[in-house]
Amino acid sequence: MGFNKRYRSLFNIEILHHYFLDEGTEVYGDDLSESKMEKNLSLYKLSDFMDIRPSKKTVQLLRNTRSRFTQTRVGFQVATAEDEDDKPFIPFSNDLQLDFIATIKDPFFENYTNITIDRTAPLFLSNQTPSDSIEETAVPVRFCLLSDFETNLTNGETPTLPMVEKRIDLDEIGSRELLGIFAIIRIHLNGEGSEIDLSDGAGAFNGTLPEVNWIFENRATTWKYHRSSDSVQVHASSEELPLTKYGYITVKDVDEKQYPNPSVNMIYNGEDEVYKDKGGTPVPEEKTKKYSRIFI
Repeated sequence: MGFNKRYRSLFNIEILHHYFLDEGTEVYGDDLSESKMEKNLSLYKLSDFMDIRPSKKTVQLLRNTRSRFTQTRVGFQVATAEDEDDKPFIPFSNDLQLDFIATIKDPFFENYTNITIDRTAPLFLSNQTPSDSIEETAVPVRFCLLSDFETNLTNGETPTLPMVEKRIDLDEIGSRELLGIFAIIRIHLNGEGSEIDLSDGAGAFNGTLPEVNWIFENRATTWKYHRSSDSVQVHASSEELPLTKYGYITVKDVDEKQYPNPSVNMIYNGEDEVYKDKGGTPVPEEKTKKYSRIFI
């Protein structure tokens, strides 16, 4: 009987992205019909742009507690064996800590995602605020609580997330595991404040499945069209337009000539760009502004 244990979900984290779910200017969850949303969600795969795996120490911990990690089509989850009393087969340890490492697989992720990645300090997302460390081996991170990260993604404030720069001990994660990562997601048994709790506080499962839902905002850019023969700009969109995998946005000039939509591999900063205001005076563009370049 010991080999036929029931498994119960310990928590579930869903990670979606508007670039893959929207269609042109029609936003998933707002403008798209139910049938279109179902279709786009059925085509969505987190593994197309992100990989999530437990740290080596967490792999061992999951094995010791008869737990299973699964990266799903839309996120990841952990399930734990339960006994006849609906409690974990292996009792929860009060200092339970599960670490998951997220890496970006798509080299164009930052092109179509409204986020700025700091490659010197990965994101550190957790249901508890980590302590600062003064050890020489401490790792610089940008910390955010799970719920704050969710709220700011939802509000489209990804580039200005309330990140707290910290230096923390990551002895539980090998140095090789930290190479080139996007984020560390650390889940403790119990969270602070309104953060998720895996337990009811009495050793049993949380009566409500702890869930976290993140949805990345797609990037919007000004679309600039250049002649392939001499690179001269011949047209530009009058406003920033969203980048999406599906759908089409109509762009026309004053002569009703229609222009194609851009790919995500030709994005550049406006750092060296110059435009003219209404008075005809050259004014430098904001350095943070992004452009899509399309050769026709």
